[in-house]
Amino acid sequence: MTAEQQRWHVDLHHDDVNRFPGVAFVLRQVCGIDKRTGVALADEAQRYGTARVLSCEERQEAERLVAEIQLLGVRATVGVGDEPPRRV
Repeated sequence: MTAEQQRWHVDLHHDDVNRFPGVAFVLRQVCGIDKRTGVALADEAQRYGTARVLSCEERQEAERLVAEIQLLGVRATVGVGDEPPRRV
């Protein structure tokens, strides 16, 4: 797989500060994810350390989404490739 074909991922990380409804709100505002899915992703991040929010075709799009999520106080990073998010 070439660099142009790679998928770029937005990975949510667990923290001890944000509550599930707050995380769900941020994911809805930034990524358009519904509340139920946002809460489920927050739960997954709490249980396993990370949760894959979505995948993008372009690195810049994933980086933009991660930056917006981080500006709203929620931990997120960009992942790359076909591997699942790293579990802690």
